[in-house]
Amino acid sequence: MKHTIEVESETLLLLDGKCDAKTQDEIERLKSSIAIAKDSSLPEREAAMVVEIVSYARKNGRLTYQHVQIKRCPCCNRFDGYWPVRRSTRFKTKGNPDHDHPKVFSAIDLGRGFLTFPNFIFIGYCESCKPRVEPVLLPLIQDLKAEFPKHWEAAPHKWKRYDNQKCNGCGWVGHEGQMIHLHAIMGGTYPGQCPKCGAQNVFLGRRNIESIEGFTMVEQKPLTIAATPP
Repeated sequence: MKHTIEVESETLLLLDGKCDAKTQDEIERLKSSIAIAKDSSLPEREAAMVVEIVSYARKNGRLTYQHVQIKRCPCCNRFDGYWPVRRSTRFKTKGNPDHDHPKVFSAIDLGRGFLTFPNFIFIGYCESCKPRVEPVLLPLIQDLKAEFPKHWEAAPHKWKRYDNQKCNGCGWVGHEGQMIHLHAIMGGTYPGQCPKCGAQNVFLGRRNIESIEGFTMVEQKPLTIAATPP
């Protein structure tokens, strides 16, 4: 039977080098957040979010940058409370906090995925702590092997992330960036053809090429423009 306990940072640091790999990983994150807080004057909670963001980008090969509305900031712990009940009912009294209607505010979601929860983010920060966090975060992601959205202009755009793929027809293994693009029904194109045997993933048809575990990072070469002769 496994048990989970919460310990203070100082207590956790006493286990440094004397624990299992998973606990040691948490200790290394704690040490990094303490160092960032000391060097940048960020509160330790916000420094911990910076460490979490860098770790997430390194593990997943990408970050998102989506503006959302949240009720509590995972970075600075901002919480604006609840709107008051407008009319008394059997279970609510006018003027009391309405726990079904929290006050929300703007934030940046850096770990947006397929599974989301209303007014909640795991990785990111609100507009209040953004001016403090981003100046510390941006230098730390400049050399990361990760993809960042183009509209996040301050982030580097050196790498492109592709999901790994396998062709069930010929056994080819590669990534989406190596596949041949096909025309989509609604316009545009998508990676849908095996570059080795020509098998295709057709809309509403059989999937001959399937996603497999992992991803591949491909370095983006800077675009060069030839000089026009005089």
